Amino acid sequence: MTVSMRERLVAAVCTAMGAQYSQTHIDEQTTLPVNVVIDGADTATNGYDLTECTMPLTVGRAEAIASGDVNNPAAQRAQANAALAKLIADMHTGGDFSGLCRSCIYTGGSIELQADSFIVATANFELIYQHARGQPGTQFPT
Repeated sequence: MTVSMRERLVAAVCTAMGAQYSQTHIDEQTTLPVNVVIDGADTATNGYDLTECTMPLTVGRAEAIASGDVNNPAAQRAQANAALAKLIADMHTGGDFSGLCRSCIYTGGSIELQADSFIVATANFELIYQHARGQPGTQFPT
C-alpha cells in the first residue's frame, strides 16, 4: 500500500518536533514532558493535474511546572508562553519538512495552567501540501 503524502507530512512533523501523534489533547494522565501532534480535516482544491490540500495541525507541549513555581501563576504563565514560543519557532525551523510541505502558516495558539501541576501550550498551523490529482501517494510535480 502506498503511503499518502498527508501521512508522510504528519510523520515528518512528528519527527521534527520530537512528538507523538495523538487524536486527543494532553490531560493529567499524560506522562510529562510530552509533545503531541493532532491533525484536523483537510480542505482541498483541484487543478487539472494536482490537488492542493490545507491540513490544520495542532502541536502541543505539556510539562511539569518548574520547581518552586507551584503557587506562582505569573511564573507558570511565563513558562507556558515560553513553551508556546518554542513550538512556533521549532515548527518554522522544520522548513518544508523534507520537501513535503509547500507552506507552514501559524494561525494561533493558547496556553493553559493545569491545577498547579503542569502547563500546556498549543500552537495551531495550516500546512499546505500537494499531490497528483487522484493519487494521494504521489507528490506533485511527479
